[in-house]
This record gives sequence, C-alpha cells and structure tokens, in this order.
Amino acid sequence: MRWGGLSQLINQMQKLFSQYPISMCILDSYKMVQLVEMELERYSKDDLLACVSNINAVTEWLTNPKKRFTGPNGPVLAVIKLQTAWRRHKAFTAYNQLKFLMAKATVIQRKFRLHLIQKSTKDKVKFMGGE
Repeated sequence: MRWGGLSQLINQMQKLFSQYPISMCILDSYKMVQLVEMELERYSKDDLLACVSNINAVTEWLTNPKKRFTGPNGPVLAVIKLQTAWRRHKAFTAYNQLKFLMAKATVIQRKFRLHLIQKSTKDKVKFMGGE
C-alpha cells in the first residue's frame, strides 16, 4: 500500500468536506485502501463519498443548497459563486453583442461585394463598347 496515496486521498476528502459544516464523517478504511490501490491521480466526488460510512448524514449536507454556504468557508464560496455567475452573464452578453455586430458586418460586406461586382460588370460593358 502507498502511504503517499492515502495521504493524498485524505487531503482531497478534507478539502471536499471542509466546504460544508459537516459535524462528523465516518470513513471506511478498507474502502479507502481499495481506492488508493487503483492509483488514480485525482479522485472524483463519487469515489470520495464511497468511502464514507455515514453517507446519509453527509449527503444531506452536500445536496442541500441552503446549507452549502454555512460552513467555515461559506462566505468565500458564496462570493466565488456570485463572481462566477456575474462573469458568465457579462461574457454571455458580450458574446451576443459580438454575434449581432458580426451579422451586421456580414450584411455590409455582402452589399459592398455586390456593388463591386456590378461596377466591374459596368466597366466591362463600357470597355467592350456597349455605350
């Protein structure tokens, strides 16, 4: 068994569970050792939760959105969530504005190309002695 892998697994669990005000989390050491033996670099949330014995109490905190921002890092997580939503909104509106302007520029380009084609056709007709 790799002690470094077990340490990494415990650190990832601590990082996940420190975001929530979970009073007690009971871990199954046998499942943790099995997970470490898979030798993954990063464990998914489901992998980490598979090692928890009192999964019902823990998932109550993880799935309830009202309780997400009540932990010790709650205000920081709330600010990050608000910043993410605001940046997404700003990027989406900028994208829509760019899409609108690109559509208008395409119309102008088409009209100008049509104008150039008409002008060159008139010049060709004039050069051949049509007028």
